[in-house]
Amino acid sequence: MFGYGFVLYADSLLTSSVSATYWEARGWVTLLAIPLILMSARRIHHWSVRVFVSRSVVYSSTILLVAGGYLLVMALVGYYVKHIGGSWGGMAQHLLFSVGVLLLVSLFLSQSLRRRTKVFIAKHFFANRYEYREEWIKFSQIMSGDEGSPFDMSLRA
Repeated sequence: MFGYGFVLYADSLLTSSVSATYWEARGWVTLLAIPLILMSARRIHHWSVRVFVSRSVVYSSTILLVAGGYLLVMALVGYYVKHIGGSWGGMAQHLLFSVGVLLLVSLFLSQSLRRRTKVFIAKHFFANRYEYREEWIKFSQIMSGDEGSPFDMSLRA
């Protein structure tokens, strides 16, 4: 891939323009190189990628992705209604928009949907049971309080 990129840019530097043939073939060269990269990566056994993503980041990203998908589907249905609708298409489009916004708002204000989404994310995407950063923050808040003796606070924490 890098060799092809070198040839592509060297040719464009020499001719003062990017060759359309080279540029179009660049994607195919990359596609053909993917299996070779995967085979090479599988041979290295000591690679251990341990990436940790916060649960709140995954939850927020999931909510944004669902909202984007929902809006995309609503836009496609609205376009279809407007295109096919004829004389009643404008009214149907406004009605569909109102119902879509009402449904979206009710879904995002639903506590049960939020809880089910958080449980789903925790079950299927994380090996850890707790968000340790949040647990340490709770622990330090309890320990820094003034309620009772230090022994009682440590038991409660």
